[in-house]
Amino acid sequence: MPFVFQDRFAGESKSTAQEGLRFLRHLAGLRAASPVARMVGFGLIGLTGFVPNLLGLWALTAVGMHYVPAEILANQLGVAWNFLLIEHLLFRERRRHRRWWDRAGRFALLANADLVLRIPLIALFVHQFHLGVLSATALALVTTFVLRFAGTEALVYLPRRAGEKPVRDGRTARRAV
Repeated sequence: MPFVFQDRFAGESKSTAQEGLRFLRHLAGLRAASPVARMVGFGLIGLTGFVPNLLGLWALTAVGMHYVPAEILANQLGVAWNFLLIEHLLFRERRRHRRWWDRAGRFALLANADLVLRIPLIALFVHQFHLGVLSATALALVTTFVLRFAGTEALVYLPRRAGEKPVRDGRTARRAV
């Protein structure tokens, strides 16, 4: 249903910048309804996560830390950044069935499990293909992208099952049958 704007004859507009942002969030939520759209959004957010991850890796290796422990520490910056953006921009409507700390913990566990896959890939790219550490890390992040998305969708922001309804404190309760 399209908007039709007309001249106001009485009262004041209730439209505010906050309402405009609410509208944009709603549009983004509608756009992110399909799995493909969510995957694209997840990928775009993940791309922004390269920045804190690679900056942390650069800083840690610049002070002499070996790239493996540096990657583990730098990964935590990217994980925190990505979780915050995904939480507020991508899965906003699908977070009611788990508490915040549960979602954050699952996301961190999944991202660090992904790191267990990426570190051997990074080592392979560095030692066999003679890539630099930053290039190898970026390539490994892209390589494991689909696994991270599928795991996040299924294990962190799993939609409620039929018969479940959100409870006031954010938990999910089963309806008695």
